[in-house]
Amino acid sequence: MKKTNKGPWLIRILSLFFAVLLFYNANSLSLTNEETNFNELTATAEKVPVNVTYNQDKYFVSGFEQTVSVDLKSPNKILLDKESNAETRSFSVLMDLTKYKEGTHEVPLQIVGLPASIKGTIKPNKLSVTIEKKKSNKFP
Repeated sequence: MKKTNKGPWLIRILSLFFAVLLFYNANSLSLTNEETNFNELTATAEKVPVNVTYNQDKYFVSGFEQTVSVDLKSPNKILLDKESNAETRSFSVLMDLTKYKEGTHEVPLQIVGLPASIKGTIKPNKLSVTIEKKKSNKFP
């Protein structure tokens, strides 16, 4: 009698098939991108004050908007609501003028203190600023 050994080869082929199937399922980018976009929520923080850093003893700064809007994106609804509310906000918008001299400049803005799970976009992302030397006069 001839004995057939199809059993072990069938199991090896099926296990290879399922291994390849699971590999492509775990590493497929299209499924993870669709899921991420589906869960991402947006909110807008209106009238966020712009903090200006410059040498206040030497210069006078004028001609820029005091507040900006920040578009926020996050999958966490509670954290997004906390950051979009002006009373519970933990981030700020910073304009650093320490490297600029006198004149009119387009200065980029930065978000400082934003939690890692939230992405923020400033609108407008640059502001026009006029920097002048401070002058003082004494009168009798």
